[in-house]
Amino acid sequence: MNSKIFLAMEKSSQDRLGQTDFKYPLNCIFNIFAIDPKTKEQVFAYDRKISVQAGALRDGLQLHLVTLNKNQDYYRLTATALDNNQIEFESIASITLTQTGIIKETNPRHLNTIILKIKD
Repeated sequence: MNSKIFLAMEKSSQDRLGQTDFKYPLNCIFNIFAIDPKTKEQVFAYDRKISVQAGALRDGLQLHLVTLNKNQDYYRLTATALDNNQIEFESIASITLTQTGIIKETNPRHLNTIILKIKD
């Protein structure tokens, strides 16, 4: 199933780099985690790797996600990225996926946006 997500650079990272956008291409790894119902810990399910070109983030990315077994808790999506200047980024929070591991298309844009900060 295709799910539209958005990426943005965190404000303090913009200030630190003196730029408001990434240096493309942006090589991203999107990690999908399940929540273990017994321990409530995140368990890695799978990942998606894509290279994002300039202008591709304007209308969101179509990220192909696999429909997973229904989980008692929701799945989570995080991201890491490496830009053309070899600067590493990581998400500051995860996106909540549905109980079958899909992004809810009817969510407002801000709920389907991953904010990336410079990895320290």
